[in-house]
Amino acid sequence: YVATIGANGIQRSNDGGGTWTNITPTGLTTYVTEMKLSSTGRLHIVCGYQNTGTSGYRFTDAASTVAAGTWTSPTTTFPTAYNSELAVAGTTLYALPSNVSDLTPTIYKSTDGGDNWAATATSPPGTAVEPTINGGQGWYDLAIGVDPANANNVIAGGLNFYRSVDGGATWTQITRWVGTAFSYVHADHHTVTWNGSQVLVGTDGGIFYSNDNGTTFTDRNDGLRLKQFYSCAIHPSLTNYFLAGAQDNGVHQLNGAGLTSSVEVTGGDGAFVHIDQDQPQYQFGSYVRGQYRRSTDGGASWSSVTYSTTIGQFI
Repeated sequence: YVATIGANGIQRSNDGGGTWTNITPTGLTTYVTEMKLSSTGRLHIVCGYQNTGTSGYRFTDAASTVAAGTWTSPTTTFPTAYNSELAVAGTTLYALPSNVSDLTPTIYKSTDGGDNWAATATSPPGTAVEPTINGGQGWYDLAIGVDPANANNVIAGGLNFYRSVDGGATWTQITRWVGTAFSYVHADHHTVTWNGSQVLVGTDGGIFYSNDNGTTFTDRNDGLRLKQFYSCAIHPSLTNYFLAGAQDNGVHQLNGAGLTSSVEVTGGDGAFVHIDQDQPQYQFGSYVRGQYRRSTDGGASWSSVTYSTTIGQFI
């Protein structure tokens, strides 16, 4: 089973990926943002992204044979037009949807396998400023996960993670992307997975691990070499000196032979980089839109050069 955004919608293969059949629910957009299979065998899907076409949540108990016209519609549902993430533990489900402002002010819950949905008694702060669950980035970073052994334990995030141990009645902030007030977990969250008392979360900054049901987290990225680089610049005379711009992980300075470590010299979204080939003491990194970083001393120190904070491409 594959959920896609675009013309292909939801695809199923019954021969190990040799051939595929489109099983997108009739009348719904082919922009599919979520697909989760329950331990009960029920398949849950959400169609709807950035208000592109008719959105909706559907489920089926016959995943291997369901056709476009045989999905089941819920009796009551949750908002699905912009982006949604689901967490499933048997017949208990949680939904974390974003709205037109890319905020996630309300978490929804179903206790009957997805047929009926209602807002949880409370939800984490869904504002655009701290403290917040995602700060208006719901188009991109949504994450929610539930303990398969205890459906009352649920963690939801986007920018900062929040946890409920009472099925959504109350929520407590457990991580922060900057500062030391909570456990550090990198911003931009995408997945939450439970294994007993262990919780793994996946972010733009890699993997973070908890062995106490999410009370505390530690960074587990040493040596993994999993950053996503947009660009690289090569020094004209120093054989092993490079700059590289990493997705949401700043500009990195590499200065050693082979697979060595790097130093993050500027933070945030690193993108395109440049080293002047005639005067290599001048080096450049970029942030988003019209904002850049510059070194005039061969990469030892960096300052900001801001043409605009709004014009230009994101990368």
